[in-house]
Amino acid sequence: ILYSTSSLENISILFDNTDYSNYNNKDFYLISDMQENIFNNKIDFIDDTWNKFLYKNDTYKGIYFSSLNIKPDFINIDESLSISVNLNNSTNKPIESSEIVLFIDDINVGFNKISIDVLQSEVYTFTTSINSYGYHKCYFKYDDIKYFFIIDIPPQINIAIIDENFNSKYLSNALLAFNEMSGNINYSIFTLEEYRSINNAYDSVILFGLQHLDSKLLNKISRQTDNAVAVPTDSFNLDSIHKFFSLDNLSQAAKPELIKEGYINLNNFMTTDNSLKSILNNETIEFYKYYKINKTNDTVSEYENTHAFINRYTNEYLSLTLITSPLDINSNNLPLTSIFMPLINDLFLKDIKEVNYMVGDSIEPTIFSTSINLQFIENKIISNYKTKNIKAGDLVISNPGFHELVFDNSSSNISANVPLIEFSDSIADTSTLDESLKNYIMINNIDELSDVLNTQVNGFHLWRYFLWMLVLFIIIEMIISNIYVYKND
Repeated sequence: ILYSTSSLENISILFDNTDYSNYNNKDFYLISDMQENIFNNKIDFIDDTWNKFLYKNDTYKGIYFSSLNIKPDFINIDESLSISVNLNNSTNKPIESSEIVLFIDDINVGFNKISIDVLQSEVYTFTTSINSYGYHKCYFKYDDIKYFFIIDIPPQINIAIIDENFNSKYLSNALLAFNEMSGNINYSIFTLEEYRSINNAYDSVILFGLQHLDSKLLNKISRQTDNAVAVPTDSFNLDSIHKFFSLDNLSQAAKPELIKEGYINLNNFMTTDNSLKSILNNETIEFYKYYKINKTNDTVSEYENTHAFINRYTNEYLSLTLITSPLDINSNNLPLTSIFMPLINDLFLKDIKEVNYMVGDSIEPTIFSTSINLQFIENKIISNYKTKNIKAGDLVISNPGFHELVFDNSSSNISANVPLIEFSDSIADTSTLDESLKNYIMINNIDELSDVLNTQVNGFHLWRYFLWMLVLFIIIEMIISNIYVYKND
C-alpha cells in the first residue's frame, strides 16, 4: 500500500467476489511502511489458510509541503491573490540558503528564500494574479519536491434558480454583487413549470420550496447538474430525498416541523466541513425559524440544540445541500451578516467542481453525471469508461501530479498530492499488527524478501514437477512389472 489512505479493511473488496478455497498455495504480501492508519480493524477476510508476509519499507523522513491556502475564496482575473504553503523539515539537518519557487502554467512567477531548522516547518506566502479564465496548473517546487494544485477561474458559471414566490431575493442580490466583481456569473430564475421544460446543463440548481420535490424532479435535476441546493419556504416531506439517496427514513420525521422559539445559534464545534466551519466561526448567527430535522451522518452543520442546520446528501449522480432555515430576514439574520457572501460562494460557486485531490481519493461520479463517456488521463495513461458503469469508489487516483478528465463536450483538470498522513502517522507496533493479522511472518530485509518470494513462487512449481516425475516412475514400474509377468507366463 503506497501513497494511499485506504486501510486493509477497505481492500477486502478484492476478496469478496473470488473463491480462493480451491487454491493450494495462497500468499498475502504486505509491503508498506506499516503506519497505524492502515490497521484500523481486524483483517477477517485473510484467514489462517493464507501465508501472510509483512515487509516494512523505510519510513519517510524528508521534506514535504502541506496546508495550501489561497485567498480570497472568490478569485477574479487580474486581481491580487495570496497563496501560502507550509514547508516541513522532518530531517536531522537544517535547510539553509535555499528557495521555494511558485510556477503557474509552467511559468516561474516568484520565489521565497527559505531557512528551516531541524524538525520544524515554516509558512511561505506568495502574492500574484492570474490574467485569464480557465484551469491553471500550479505547483510549488523545492529541489525535486513538488506540490501540485489547480486554480480554476471558470469563464462562465451558469445557475438555475427555481422559485415560485420570490423567495430568492437575497440570493439574487448576492449573485448580482458577485457578477459585478467577476462578470462570469449567469443565473436565471424559473417557476417550477418553466424549469420542467428546460434541458440546459447548469453548474448549480437552487430550489426554493420543497413541497413539490419528488423523485421525478430530483432525476431531472441530476441530469442537468451535479450540485443542487434546496431551501425550504413552506412545509415539505423528506420521503423523496430519502428514496433518491437510499437513506434510512426511520430515524427522521417524514414531515419536518417548523420551529419558531425565540432564537438559537449554531454549534460550530460540530461543523464537519472545514471550509464551512471557517466561514461560520467569523460571526454569530441568530435563527428565528427553522425546520426540525434530527442530526444524522449527512449533517455537516448543526444548531446548538443538535438539530441539523445543513445536511449534504450525495450519491453517484447528485450532491444535494439542504439548508433547514429559509434564506430571509424573517427566519435568520444571515442576509445581514458579513458571512452571507462567503457562504453563498462556498455553497453555490466555489464548490461547484472539486479540482484538488489527494492520492487514494475517489473521483465521485457526480462530477460527470451529465456525460455519457469519460476518458481519465493519469500521468499520460489513458483509461476509457462509460459513465453509466462507474460506481462510487471505482475511479481512484493512484499517482501525484496533474491529471485530466475528458467528457463528451468538455474536459476538466485535477491535481493530486501524497496525503499528509503518509508523512505524519505513527508506525504500528507489534500489538497492533498482532490484533489485525494473526500468524504473520515479518521479513526483515530485502534479501530475505527475495528469498521468500523465490521459495513461495518457485517452490510450489518444483513440487509439481516432483509429482509428475513420481507419476511417471509409477507408470514405468507398472510397464516393467507387466513385462516381467508376461515373460514368466
